[in-house]
Amino acid sequence: HEQYTIGTVHDFPAALPYAHWRALGNKRRLALDMVQFQQFLSAGTLCMTEIPLHPRRPVEDDPPYRPSTKTNGFAEISCDDTISLKLRPSGAPALTVYIRHYEELHLQWEHVANSLTACPRSYFRDVVIDKIELSRTIMDMLGAALSTKRIDTLTLSYNNLDYTSLTTSYLENTPHVKDLKVVGNPMQDATTALQFVTAIGNNEHMKKLEMKECGLGGNDLLEAMLPYLHTLKSVDIGYNDITSNDVPCICSFIASNPYVKLLNLSFSEFNDSDAIKFANALETNSNIQRLLLNGTEMTEKGKAMINAVAEIRPKLFVTMKDAIQTRGMDLPDVPN
Repeated sequence: HEQYTIGTVHDFPAALPYAHWRALGNKRRLALDMVQFQQFLSAGTLCMTEIPLHPRRPVEDDPPYRPSTKTNGFAEISCDDTISLKLRPSGAPALTVYIRHYEELHLQWEHVANSLTACPRSYFRDVVIDKIELSRTIMDMLGAALSTKRIDTLTLSYNNLDYTSLTTSYLENTPHVKDLKVVGNPMQDATTALQFVTAIGNNEHMKKLEMKECGLGGNDLLEAMLPYLHTLKSVDIGYNDITSNDVPCICSFIASNPYVKLLNLSFSEFNDSDAIKFANALETNSNIQRLLLNGTEMTEKGKAMINAVAEIRPKLFVTMKDAIQTRGMDLPDVPN
């Protein structure tokens, strides 16, 4: 249950005393760790520390400390909206760096980058940077630091991301990252996209790419990007306002029989005419095992044409749920 937490704040509220953390049910060593952690924060310096802390029921008379909430297998503790601690349940073997936006949170990125580089841990399962703007200067520092670590999943969400900097400072260093998730970060142009996917295609470690809400549809971005993603096992480009105009390049990608086993194109503006093109492309593909076409405009007639191909391909599983039916659906794992 080790957890690395990065946070640099100014005007951190008065440190809660040792007795407070003991009253929450924590053992002596853990209470002392938490007091020391607060001291680092109140000094306005970055703290990167292991906190094997089990969240306990808070004392009602202690307003700075709010009850923990369960999210995605983590327990989250917030202290006056200044710092978010993500604590894994006991026994979880992986480590996570989670940097989250608060209005009062002022990260000193040179300290973040230096601490990541100097961290004795060489492996993180997850690195999540959520709703914090990543300008070119910040991404240059962060990318160089992250490229020194082995990472299973790197998630960048709603960062006004500079893709050129992400590519040159991180991806072109051939980092040991398996899964890249980019959400809510619009791709700037085809030239930037080409540089981005070229670096991904040259990375033998990367297996999955997820790009949602990145504005990939209705332009020439997918035509430039898809040919360089043929070595990945999973390509998730749903929720990108993809239209019928993008279908020819997508079907050309499918027909080229890439190594991709899972392809997610959900919530795209596909119709029955597009379904014919998808069915023809799937006939020459022997690798895709899961194709997600949820939330499209295809009718039962169009879906039947795609299902007819799936019936003669026993390993091909296609989901074409309507928008309402997909609520709460999780994306399936990539087949082995």
